[in-house]
Amino acid sequence: MKKLILIFALLFSAAQLRADDVRLPLIPGEDPEPEEFPRHKLPVRPITCTISSENGVNIPGVETSDIISFDVYDQSGELCLASFINDMDFATFLFSLEGDYTLRFVTDGKTYIGYISL
Repeated sequence: MKKLILIFALLFSAAQLRADDVRLPLIPGEDPEPEEFPRHKLPVRPITCTISSENGVNIPGVETSDIISFDVYDQSGELCLASFINDMDFATFLFSLEGDYTLRFVTDGKTYIGYISL
């Protein structure tokens, strides 16, 4: 049992050592509401998000405290792998992964979606 705990601790610390800041474009979208009359909208301009193991998540124009959940989905965006209410826990988990993922940051009025390859 001690060996297993030691192995997990070493893997986790190795993941923390290689964690660099990640910058990725996010696409903000309004949360869907039923509409009587459909409207045509212009495509939104991506926002650059920075994720750091030291500073957490930084989205320009969005306070971290306004983000309700920090979600990690599989590459297709269909299966939620993890959901966090704290950006530092989210960043720690994210930098322990390898592969392609969809990230979602949910606020009261918008959901920001980005794609990351680790």
